[in-house]
Amino acid sequence: MRRVVFIAVIALSVGAALAAPLNRVVFHGNRHFSSEELKAMMDLPTDREFAESKLRQALNALADSMLMRDYLFASVDSFRTEQKRSRTVLHVYLTEGQLAGIRSIRWLGETDLLSERVLRRLLSQNGGRFSWSKLKFDIQSLLDYFEENGYPFAKIEITKLNQDSLDTASVNLDLKVLSGPFVQIRFLKFTGNKVTKSSFLARETRLAIGDAYNRIDINTARRYLRKLPFIRVVNEPRLSVDEEGQIGLVFDLEESRMSRVDIVAGYSPGVDNESGTLSGLVDLELMNFFGGGRKARVHWERPNENIQAIDLAYIEPWVANQPVSLQLDFSQRIQDTLYVTRHFGSKAVLSLSSFVSVWGAARREAVIVDSADAVTLSIENSGTNYLEMGVEYDSRDHPLNPRNGILFSTFGGQGWRKLTDPEPVSGKRAFTQHRVGVDSEVDIEMFPYWIISLATHARSLNSDEPVIKLPDLYRLGGARTLRGYREEQFLGSRIGWGSFEVRYWLGQASRFFLFTDAGGVYREFLEQDRRLSRTIFKTSTGLGMRIETGMGVWGIDYGIGESDNLLRGKLHISLFSTF
Repeated sequence: MRRVVFIAVIALSVGAALAAPLNRVVFHGNRHFSSEELKAMMDLPTDREFAESKLRQALNALADSMLMRDYLFASVDSFRTEQKRSRTVLHVYLTEGQLAGIRSIRWLGETDLLSERVLRRLLSQNGGRFSWSKLKFDIQSLLDYFEENGYPFAKIEITKLNQDSLDTASVNLDLKVLSGPFVQIRFLKFTGNKVTKSSFLARETRLAIGDAYNRIDINTARRYLRKLPFIRVVNEPRLSVDEEGQIGLVFDLEESRMSRVDIVAGYSPGVDNESGTLSGLVDLELMNFFGGGRKARVHWERPNENIQAIDLAYIEPWVANQPVSLQLDFSQRIQDTLYVTRHFGSKAVLSLSSFVSVWGAARREAVIVDSADAVTLSIENSGTNYLEMGVEYDSRDHPLNPRNGILFSTFGGQGWRKLTDPEPVSGKRAFTQHRVGVDSEVDIEMFPYWIISLATHARSLNSDEPVIKLPDLYRLGGARTLRGYREEQFLGSRIGWGSFEVRYWLGQASRFFLFTDAGGVYREFLEQDRRLSRTIFKTSTGLGMRIETGMGVWGIDYGIGESDNLLRGKLHISLFSTF
């Protein structure tokens, strides 16, 4: 869709061929270019005999190279050979000239779209210094401008570039604009989608029939499609003409499997002759129900032998034909024989762009005390209503194994708790909670396949309760937070953790990495009616890998905590598979 035509012809006259192998090249008249630079421009190896045509090509290449480095008046004047004993020396005489100025630029052809405002933004201007790189940048900028305003077939040709007759240190430049036809998108077509409905994919692009062709909007549409978890590949969209002569866009894509499961198992060695601890979690996600992008998710987790948790969720996209998805969820957590926590909730996510989304959530949580032992821990029957809002920015190129990009997410909310016991311990029945959280990740490919990944996370809970109860505390430790420690080993009302990884990229879903994790926990508690606090900070180091196989992506993480030796680290094994 883009073509730039450069016209630059330099004619040279050279003599006979070298009769003996060339041993050395000596340049005369060069002031700005070193001999090594000029020799590289010629690309003429020594210690070899050359025919006249080969030498002519080398000298033409030298003249062209100087011209393309902005020395428009450079020329190769002559050459001669010299025999010194058994050595042949080639002498090249040249004139570099000086850098050229621009006497005048004329825009010819279909220039209706080139307003004065657009032309003033160009780097190449009358009276300025001529530069090929600036000229190429200007031409590319104008082609982008045309493509963003409905002219994808525009092209610009350099029709004249010559020395000015009055000012011999300057050139005159003519550029011809050929805008091509104005293009409106009359249809959207998708190929390769066997399950996903084309109507759903068309909505995901955010493109409207009848819109003018706009390269930015089309690239954004491709990003939207690539973010769908059940779409594996989206090729560069192409223009197509149907039987009625209308122009539209065709997206060639490849679907992935519509369901996926993530299984993680962990093992922590025992302490003081105790047996080791097994932990595990299973994430099952069923995607793209009926080809319309609907999802269902089941999460089961067993952090240790005393705790089990399950989460269920259903997500409906494009509610009321708007870029809004609605999630309904239920979860239950059983803490041994002490208590059960259940919550029902809903969440609405509005997609503002291919990078930014905002969301709001409402949920109802109930704590049901199962044992008298819970009273000693000041856990009481209660019900809490929460309202939360958040925003997320995600520019990562591949969320499961990113090479470049940034993730930033933050949320805040408030909860209203009411105790349901007939005689609450504190004597007060109603309390207010405030929650905030931040997640961030930066991935940078420093060298080919070598990636630096830095992630930070923080959670904070404030309440007017005498002390924050056990069911409300945040949990830190394990495969998803602080590797090298047991699952949910640390509890606190404020927690923060982060990781620094050096990765070697092995494929779309494969990598090897070294990591350092760090995390801190802050918790307040009452002791003999005194309010005390405790802060814990822990670090760990380790290594891991993700390897894509026919079964899925296998993961291994081995973390060593501060008090562990090399053989007493925590092992986490995972399998992420699609079916």
